[in-house]
This record gives sequence, C-alpha cells and structure tokens, in this order.
Amino acid sequence: ADLDARADHFCSALMDLDFAPQTKVAIMARNIPAYPVVHFGTARSGCVLVHASTRYTADELAYVLDKSEARALIVDTKFLEIAITALKRTPGIQNIIVIDDGHGRQDLPDGAVDFDSFIAGASNRFVDLALSEDDPFAITFTGGTTGFPKGALVSHKARLISSRVGAAEQNILQEDVAAITTPLFHTAGLYVWYQPAVLMGATCVLIPEWNPATFLAAIRQHRINAAFLVPTQIIMLLNAEAFDEDVFRQINKIAYGGAPMPPSLLDELLEGFPTLELANNYGQTEACPLVMMRADQHPDRVATLGRAPHGIEVAVLDQDGKPVPPGQIGEIASRGDHSMIEYYNDPEQTEAYFKGQDRAWGWTGDLGVMDEDGYISLVDRAKDMFISVGENIYPKEIE
Repeated sequence: ADLDARADHFCSALMDLDFAPQTKVAIMARNIPAYPVVHFGTARSGCVLVHASTRYTADELAYVLDKSEARALIVDTKFLEIAITALKRTPGIQNIIVIDDGHGRQDLPDGAVDFDSFIAGASNRFVDLALSEDDPFAITFTGGTTGFPKGALVSHKARLISSRVGAAEQNILQEDVAAITTPLFHTAGLYVWYQPAVLMGATCVLIPEWNPATFLAAIRQHRINAAFLVPTQIIMLLNAEAFDEDVFRQINKIAYGGAPMPPSLLDELLEGFPTLELANNYGQTEACPLVMMRADQHPDRVATLGRAPHGIEVAVLDQDGKPVPPGQIGEIASRGDHSMIEYYNDPEQTEAYFKGQDRAWGWTGDLGVMDEDGYISLVDRAKDMFISVGENIYPKEIE
C-alpha cells in the first residue's frame, strides 16, 4: 500500500512539472526502494522512463540522455559524480532529482532536489489518465555489443505480456519471497523477474549490490525462496567462502538467463539440489522472454534453450524470412505484441531489426536450430558467422 501511494505521489510530482505526454524521464540507480516508486509512478504519468545502467561512464550516460531526449534525471547519490560530469554535456535535462543513499549528503548540484522532497512537494493532483495499452512507457538500452547502445522503446502492453509469461513459466506464486539481485535497469531484472513477482503479489527483497555473503544473509533474514541469477552469480555463490549449503537449500526456485548456462554448472545444480526448480530464460531487450524452459522438468532437453511459451511466436528463419526445416540453421526471430515499438531516435537500426517484407518479425541476430518439437538450440551470433570456401563457419563450434 505504501509503494502504491508513493508511486501516486511521484506521478503527481511529475505532472506538476507540466511535461507533455511521453516526455522522457531517466533513472540511474541501484535496486533500492525508490526505483519501483519511479517505475510505477512514471508509468501512471504518461511519461516514458529511460533506464540507465549503473555501469555507465559519464560519456555513456551523456550519450543515453541525449539519445533518449530525456528532460529529467533521477539519480542515486552513489552515481552523482558521474551524473554531474555527464550533465555538463546534456543541456536538455531540466530537472535533477537525487535519491539519498542514507548518508544524508547535502551538497546537491545547483537546481537539484532531494527525491523525498520532490515527492513531498507534490500537489497530489493525480488523476486516472486516459492511457492506452499501446502507449510507450519505457526505454531500455541494449548492451552495446555492436557499438553504441540502442534504446528499445516498449509499450505498456508489451511488458504486461512479459510479466504474465514470466509469472507462468517461472512458477512465481503469491507466497514466494523473491530476491531481486539482477539490476532493475536491465530487462531480466525488471520485466522478467520483478514485475512478474509484483503481478502475482509475491514479496520482493531488493538487493542493491551483488555479494554472495550479503545474499546469503538476506536469505536468512527474509526467508527468500526464489531468485533470478545469471550463471556468473551462481558460480560466485557456490564458490564463495561464506557459502552455506543449508542456507542455500532454502531457495527452491532459481530462474537464470542473461548468458549461456555452462552445462557442467547445470548438471551440478540438478544433481546436488534435486528439489530445485530451474527456469531457463532466453530473450532480449527488444522483446523480453522469447524461449523458456524448466530444466528440472526436462533434463533431457538442457542442451537447448527451450521453446516459445504460450502467446509468444518464435521462428527460425532463412535470409528471405521463411522458416527453415527442423534441424537446419537459421536466425531466431519473433513477432507479436510483446516486441518493442522501435529503437528510439534510430530509424536505420529499427529497420535493420524489423527486416523482411512485412516488417513484422524482429530478428534477434542469433543463429539457432529448432527441432520437430519446437525446442531451439543456440548456434552463434549471426554477425560472427563467416564463409570459407562456400561453407558457413561458426566460431562457437570451433571453440
């Protein structure tokens, strides 16, 4: 109830700024309570929330703020120095709102306001805006592996679909206590895990910074039983000096993704913790979860990514946009309401993503093989493939 009320107040405070509908508002923060307030409050206001990575340098942050045409920045004090440097090159930012990290910092930049004061000063004129499910509500940036990051603009409807799919496929229940360990600025942390947990009424424990010892302490304190972890986090946890197997066994659900799961690590989890539910996620910033699988229920399929969940259309296509026969290599693509609207302010990259005659399919850039039952195996990145003497060569195969 408190989160709901604070989101309303934040929405009201944004409306007091008299931003036009779909004005871009950026946030750069850890997994702290203010983040969900901003997330839900901005969604209610008609503005569009731009998620900035906490790993950005000042140059990268300036690029993202400029590219997204952001007019306000909400920043965690931990990243205030980076933000101050970036703001020297982003004159479009009209409002700076600083989230106190608990240290009572007073030296705010000129024109900046404290987050709590910003909410407290709201007129509370929140009204139920006539928002459409097709209206844009957020921009999440890609990792930038092929150059500067691209901002995927998504609708309310697209990420509601992601939440429903995530809740169903990962078996998130109201009685679960879910650890939010992956960053909320990332698609996996926010849309694949946190939002589904909120949708189901589960308890969410925000983990501001990843550390195995801190995570184990949080399990003890909050009786956490579910978590989304990238494979690297699982490896760090199992190898940590502070690792306590009895504490870890309180976790009965782990969703994983963000990077390929090493087969040896998956075998270790399946054999060592036979009651553990393991949900694999394959997706991307542009479309959220595309292929999912409960590895514990399908141990004979763990070499695959899984298959498309109910309501998500995925295909493996040739260069002409036609589905390839089972067992043949093609590019993984998806279409439907779960997909992004566009790369914001980037028509050329948008055209490259929605290529093909009907412009409906979003091409992931990943090469894969689909079997007769719809299970997809990842081969390589399409851009990494090269041709030698007429043969397609895949670096992943060589490795």
